[in-house]
Amino acid sequence: MERVVRVACLVIALSYASESASNPAAGNACLSGICVGDALSTEREVVKRLGGGIRIYRPDDVGASRCYFDAGTGVWADFTFAGKEESSAAGDLRGIMLTKQRICEGRTGEPRMKLGGQLAGAAIGMTESEVLASRGPPIRIDDAGEREGRKPAMADTRYAAKFGARVYVYERPNDLGFTFVYFRDGRVRTIWFSASE
Repeated sequence: MERVVRVACLVIALSYASESASNPAAGNACLSGICVGDALSTEREVVKRLGGGIRIYRPDDVGASRCYFDAGTGVWADFTFAGKEESSAAGDLRGIMLTKQRICEGRTGEPRMKLGGQLAGAAIGMTESEVLASRGPPIRIDDAGEREGRKPAMADTRYAAKFGARVYVYERPNDLGFTFVYFRDGRVRTIWFSASE
């Protein structure tokens, strides 16, 4: 009986590990060890680990963001937190954007910063076929330029011009998180993981 229970536990563990490995959306979206959904990934913790970066506000974000640049890989990262006030610096991490597009000005991080180029199962520079092999088919494919044309509130964001017009949208079913993979000239230019759409 004990052997049957051990075998059953092993099968369950292997099934879960296999699902997580084959489906990157099953795990947290992390960058430099900082993960959306981790209670320890607060704004204070990010500042402690990566430096102050540039604190910015965008009208379409849920709170304040910290922006950083990795000179080694030429990528920019934006960590968005709940709460816009400096007093809410303990706010939880609501989203991460990784992009080749310059997204902030000024000193953005520590000299030896290593952000890397991967987020939520995709990597900057991947082709569409490589993303499909890594992530599988998206739940939908958006045309960011067309969407901006239909919604006046989106027109000023210029997401299509900055980040890419073709967007693969993935939903993380366990907590409704979304990954947006933007393509420009056939390659991933921007990856944005958000705790909500």
